[in-house]
Amino acid sequence: MRDKEGGDWKTFNLSKKSVENTCPLEWKKMTSFVFFQCLSLLIPCAVGQAGVKVIQRPAVLILKPGQQADINCTQSTSNTYMYWYQQKSNGPLQFLFSTATSDDATEKGEGVPARFTVSRKSMEKTDLQISSVEAEDTAVYYCAEGQAGVEVTQSPAVLILKPGQSAGINCTQSTSYTNMYWYQQKSNGPLRFLFYTANSDQATQKGDEVPDRFTVSRKSVPKTDLQISGVEAEDTAVYYCAASPQ
Repeated sequence: MRDKEGGDWKTFNLSKKSVENTCPLEWKKMTSFVFFQCLSLLIPCAVGQAGVKVIQRPAVLILKPGQQADINCTQSTSNTYMYWYQQKSNGPLQFLFSTATSDDATEKGEGVPARFTVSRKSMEKTDLQISSVEAEDTAVYYCAEGQAGVEVTQSPAVLILKPGQSAGINCTQSTSYTNMYWYQQKSNGPLRFLFYTANSDQATQKGDEVPDRFTVSRKSVPKTDLQISGVEAEDTAVYYCAASPQ
């Protein structure tokens, strides 16, 4: 939701981005030539298999520009697809790579520098390599796993509202996965869990400190709706819907 010039109108930006069982590595600049990298865990937030763990290594990397970075990712199952994403400070999530069981089935994102490469030596493992790291590589790096053939669609793509009006965002999955999720990402902020639903409104979990004006409904297995009553300026964000099987 963003201000329009000359008025108090707001715009909700909605996205259909797909981020699966993930585990981020955060790089923080310590000095002008040293980077610190730490490992943390992010709750699954897109199409993926419930109960699957994705682990990244190492927990800490200290590098000078020009050195090489190697990040290893292992999934606890053997799903076909594994992914790498990058999120720079104050920036959106950027797709880097997808791999499908072998190095021969690799897709690279637009604008990814040549110093970034990926390998997939087994079903369970993928490695991200950055040769000759640069300061601009400072970011959170996400590894993910998933299956093909499932689409999650949100509508409308854009909402223009005045403060105090209500927002309704609809989400439909192309299959009948039990679990559906809602996440919010404000400008310059991390991904935030809002809601989890399992088949019905009676099986709903709400994230910490989510305002009461945010509610969710699950009237059928393939569909979930997010409602915001009395929208406020602070609700400006990208809203993500996701699905996963039991």
